[in-house]
Amino acid sequence: MNKFGTFVVPFLALYLTRRGFTTGDAALAIGAYGLGRLGADLIGGHLADTFGRRRTIVLSMVLAAVSMLMLSQARSLSAIVLLTGLASLTGELYLPACSALLADLVPEHQRVTAYSAYRMAFMRAGLSARQRRHFWRRTHSCGFSWAMR
Repeated sequence: MNKFGTFVVPFLALYLTRRGFTTGDAALAIGAYGLGRLGADLIGGHLADTFGRRRTIVLSMVLAAVSMLMLSQARSLSAIVLLTGLASLTGELYLPACSALLADLVPEHQRVTAYSAYRMAFMRAGLSARQRRHFWRRTHSCGFSWAMR
């Protein structure tokens, strides 16, 4: 569920341009997502080392949910850009903590297998998201199904 927020990014440009913002405005919001992602690695690693891996993961999940809810209510460009960056930052904050936790818990001779399984889980989650999107599109067409093809 923690990767659900990244589903918003591809449709952010469509949403903003449909609401009357320019493509430059949409690019600004998507750029804010990228900056938030960069900051998440630095801040997430520091938080994982300072406060603990598990606490950082929980903090990331809670803050990601709150920031995504706030983004859904934003109407001005400045709020959308700020909250897009915040949603990215908080939604990706857990990644360094997960990697460190995996290294802490798995014996050194099994780490390659553990990290491979970790990456496969992300790929499987992405596949599941595409399957759910396809099902939703077929059952709940809301006038913009052309954008999901």
